[in-house]
Amino acid sequence: MPKYVNHHQRRQHIIQAAIRLIVAGDIRSISIRTVACEAAMKQSTLRHYFATYDEMLKAVFLYARNRQRLRVEQTMKYDSVQNLVAGLMETLPIDDQRKEETIIWLALCASKRTETISDIIKEMNDDLHHLCEYIVRQASGGTFDALAARALRGIIDGLAMCMINDPTNVTPEIAEAILRRYIHSLR
Repeated sequence: MPKYVNHHQRRQHIIQAAIRLIVAGDIRSISIRTVACEAAMKQSTLRHYFATYDEMLKAVFLYARNRQRLRVEQTMKYDSVQNLVAGLMETLPIDDQRKEETIIWLALCASKRTETISDIIKEMNDDLHHLCEYIVRQASGGTFDALAARALRGIIDGLAMCMINDPTNVTPEIAEAILRRYIHSLR
């Protein structure tokens, strides 16, 4: 009798293996071979699920992005300052899951730029830019200020880098206070 394979579960297993390797080291050392080894499977099996390296990285990105989007949407059901700040906090490395997402984002930004990787980075940047535009619009009572949205994006990017590089100096509490102050300044 043929063995039943849950393809969704197998893809998730491969994505998790790739995430572990990305978080543990340099994205440039990640390959089909190293991910297959981490996932305890043959390269040919991995290629059945992801034909190319870029396809695998795109799946990793989509997994991380969808996790983050769901959290942001759940926190921003109401447009109070508290919820706007909470939505932004979902994009920062305040726990292990969010740290993984930030490291994936940074690793992709530092990786070799193929067309697929460039598209992924553009999609990531567009998502965060739209979130910042939405928050600025809501915080300022419906008025849109493109410069304020770009400033917020710069704050988010800077906080993410600082929280990865020096987590004892920029704690989640400090990041939240910075975001709250900026959101209040838009009113």
